[in-house]
Amino acid sequence: MKFGERLRQLREEKGLSQEQLGKILHQRKSNISKYENGKLEPSLNTIKAIADFFNVSLDYLFGRSDDPKNILIAEQNDAAKRIEKLSEKKKNLVESILSLVEALDESSAANDSGEGKRGAV
Repeated sequence: MKFGERLRQLREEKGLSQEQLGKILHQRKSNISKYENGKLEPSLNTIKAIADFFNVSLDYLFGRSDDPKNILIAEQNDAAKRIEKLSEKKKNLVESILSLVEALDESSAANDSGEGKRGAV
């Protein structure tokens, strides 16, 4: 999804007109229309204001992610590259650590939902 399409989607989900969003972002209605139609690119400050207003990541705004809160794409790619450079022994250690963390998360979730608690006798 392109930036303009995403912007229109977010604006419509909030029930805002182009004019209302323009006022919020200190932009003219015509600029909002041009952003949505790909005829004008907003400044970096405007892009950040849009992301902040809609509480979404820049990756989501630009269609790099379908998760509005996903801000970790670059960090995930960097981590994957770092892991790839490790020896097999160290890769196995990282895998073991991740498995342990996942097990702890599952255990914590089970305890939070009451699955790990025993009923009164």
